[in-house]
Amino acid sequence: QLQYGADAGILIPLNDLIAKYGIEFKRMAQEVDYIEPAVTSPDGNIYALPQVNECYHCMTSQKLWINRFWLENLRLEMPKTTDEFYETLKAFRDNDPNGNGIQDEVPLSGATTSWHTNLDGYLMNAFTYNDSQDSNGRLMLDENGKVWAPYITDEWREGLRWINKLYDEGLIDPAGFTQIREDLQTVVETPDKDVIGAFTAGWFGVFTSLEGEAMKRWDALPPLKGPSGFQSTGYYPYSFSNGQFAITDRCENPDVAYRWADDLYTLENALMYIEAGRKGIEWDDADEGQLDLEGKPARWKRLETTYKYGEIQNVHYYQMGPSWRSAAYRRSWMAPQDAYSSNGYEKRLFDQSQWYEPFAPSWKLVYPPTFPVAEDVDEVATLKTDVNDYIKESTARFITGDLDIEKDWDTYLKNFENLGLSRFVELMQKAYDAQYK
Repeated sequence: QLQYGADAGILIPLNDLIAKYGIEFKRMAQEVDYIEPAVTSPDGNIYALPQVNECYHCMTSQKLWINRFWLENLRLEMPKTTDEFYETLKAFRDNDPNGNGIQDEVPLSGATTSWHTNLDGYLMNAFTYNDSQDSNGRLMLDENGKVWAPYITDEWREGLRWINKLYDEGLIDPAGFTQIREDLQTVVETPDKDVIGAFTAGWFGVFTSLEGEAMKRWDALPPLKGPSGFQSTGYYPYSFSNGQFAITDRCENPDVAYRWADDLYTLENALMYIEAGRKGIEWDDADEGQLDLEGKPARWKRLETTYKYGEIQNVHYYQMGPSWRSAAYRRSWMAPQDAYSSNGYEKRLFDQSQWYEPFAPSWKLVYPPTFPVAEDVDEVATLKTDVNDYIKESTARFITGDLDIEKDWDTYLKNFENLGLSRFVELMQKAYDAQYK
């Protein structure tokens, strides 16, 4: 969309405005050194300002959340390998971990419409890389900067075999391939009905209310080691979203508009307008003795408000618009040190994300945000949509047995070529080289 707006002359370049007025943007870009190349289009212009949010738990957000109460009830350890996870799911299915005398347990579930809720994302990373990023067509880079597709490899095929085995033995909820977020959330949040053993999600709040007891059940399961010894996780080191602010050719005072947006990069405005609200009402300075996520003296604390997160309000922008929330800023909020208390979820996210960090691939292997070269925009958009749709469709069909992993694999590979996967990889290589090399 940015490229279309720029090509049509609707969006004006911001380069001169940044050079003249970009005090805060330039300060941020000095510390976050990948930002300028990431938001610069192939013609050398910046057409929109980004939001930078160095969210630690978001960088390894392809997580699986396991019911810690069920592990305790069955006296099971956290599984470490795909074989151990298989045995854990069987125990969840067969050994009545919720103690109600009924075989109503659902060992593993997911959904189709929210943050990393697709089941293949976490599970496939015991076999090969799968970051589930539609924005890049799930492509990766090798050590030499060459673009490649994990989903046409023998390792991907082996991962599909294993996940299909879980499905065939009733360990994966069939609804996980069709239900939306709200469907599974209703099950997880139903009072006195503890029936879910594990689910995939960027964080447990996708399926649980932060005010209820159900949110205390979940621990992140560290990445599993596969049969070949491979062990990885989806990694998202580029902590920004572009297109948060642009100026059109109809703007009468672009310098004024830019200076307003640039000021949103200050820490004060991140606190007031982007995330928290009014000092003394929604947040305040931390009290002496209050600790942050790292157990150090906190700088800020949240106050009780009259609205719940997600509700309509006129206090702040709900993390929309240009801003810079650094890792140091995010970690400096007061956090209850009991990770299972009613307000301790940020502590749990921070602590348990450290279990994932050692298994993240090098950031050099992650395909970064790119702008397609101007003449390739339409073709890339079409190919990306076709490739993403086919990955999702075929993955679900292989797992559920609608496609046979032995008989239909060659046809699967041919279909990718018919869709133009080689051409898609070529154009994504071209875009990467133009922007980063």
